[in-house]
Parts: sequence; C-alpha cells; structure tokens
Amino acid sequence: MKGDGASGADGVPALPPARHFGPQRLSNTVWSFATLSFRDPPLLNATASAAIRKIRHWHVQELSNTAWSYAKRGYLHCPLLNAIAAAAIPLMQEYVARDLSNTAWSFAALSDPDGPLLAAISSEARAKLAFGDPQALSNTSWAFSTLLVTHRPLMESIAAQALPRMQQFDEQACANTAFAFAALGLWHHRPLLNAIAAKAIALIAEEEGGLGAGGQPRCQFRHLLDTLGQVVAWNAAEERWAAR
Repeated sequence: MKGDGASGADGVPALPPARHFGPQRLSNTVWSFATLSFRDPPLLNATASAAIRKIRHWHVQELSNTAWSYAKRGYLHCPLLNAIAAAAIPLMQEYVARDLSNTAWSFAALSDPDGPLLAAISSEARAKLAFGDPQALSNTSWAFSTLLVTHRPLMESIAAQALPRMQQFDEQACANTAFAFAALGLWHHRPLLNAIAAKAIALIAEEEGGLGAGGQPRCQFRHLLDTLGQVVAWNAAEERWAAR
C-alpha cells in the first residue's frame, strides 16, 4: 500500500526539504542535534540556507537558539551569522538576559566579532543583566573578553551585578568572570576580585579529596584552580601598573 509520505532508498520516510520548514522547526532541528552533540554538515548547511531566506520573520528565541546551536557544534557559517546579527539588532529590546548572553557567547565561540551586534547587546544587557542569573553574567563577560572587545559600561554593570550574587556562582561562572576581567585588564575591580577568590577557595574547601592520583587536580577543580591563577596574575598586573 502506498504511504502518505515519500520514502528513501532504505525505506525510511524522507524528511521534507529544509525550505518547507518553518522558523520554529528549523530552529528546533538544529537545537536538537546540537544538544545531542551530533554534527552533520549537510544538515547544518541546508538549515542555514533555509534560515537565511526566512530569517526576517524569525522571533528572538529562534534567532538565539540557532546561533547557540551552530556555536555548540563549532560550525562557522558566516552568511548565517551575518543574517542572525542583522535580524537580531532591530529586535534587541525583546531579548531577555539569557538570550543576550547566549547570543554573545555564540558569536564569541565562533570567533565572530560583529561590532554592531555586540554594541547592541552591550547597550541592552546593561539594563537587563540585573534579571539574569550568574551564568548569564559570566558568559556575557567571557564573550566580550574572548573577542577582546572592551565595553567598559557593560563590564562595570556586570561587576556591580556579580558582586552581591557571588554566593550563587559555581566554579564555571567564577572562572569565566575572573578570566574576562583579567583578559581585558580591568584590574581596578578589587572587591569583585576578592569575592571571586574567596568563592573559589570556598568551593575547593567544600569538596573532599580535591586532588586525584599523583596529586593532580580532578576535572571539577580545574576551573577553580584556573580562577585562582587568574587572581594571582591579576594581582601581579595591578601591582606592576601601580609601580609605574
């Protein structure tokens, strides 16, 4: 009996061409594959081409999820990123803190320093990071520092929001934030520096048997030890600067 849908040579029902997918289906498809750590270049190229043609009709969540999905798989598709940036900027007021953070992280992970997009994210994030969680704060700071983009008002806002919430930071958030401020040479944030160091030390102390065989740090401690290394480097840099 003939079925309703077409079938491939192996009898598996064939998927409709990507051009027939709506924005949510396209976004959900690449998000699902990225979440499953599955990297399929033909699929990514097909969804990118379809997305570019329709992206002016996309909503914030679809733009943010698609950027994150390609970054998660480490798949740089410049035309798609350019299209996402162009579509995102006019919608920036609709972005929440997590979407802003994810978008900044995605472009940084793919080493794409889109100036107008980053400027728009910086402007919007300063008002919305107060409603973000530690991951949003740390990922945003990491993204800008990774791209070596210093938006001082943004970093000042991140420092102001992070300091009173340091007890909520995990090892990844501590490491990302310490790296960001050190990489950008923002040595004057002494209270934040001290708070990150204290939190990192407390997290290490909370764990039993922090060192594995041969005295080597276990994986979960590497971020914390890296954080303390950033703190030491940060202190040394500040002292050299003050001695000039």
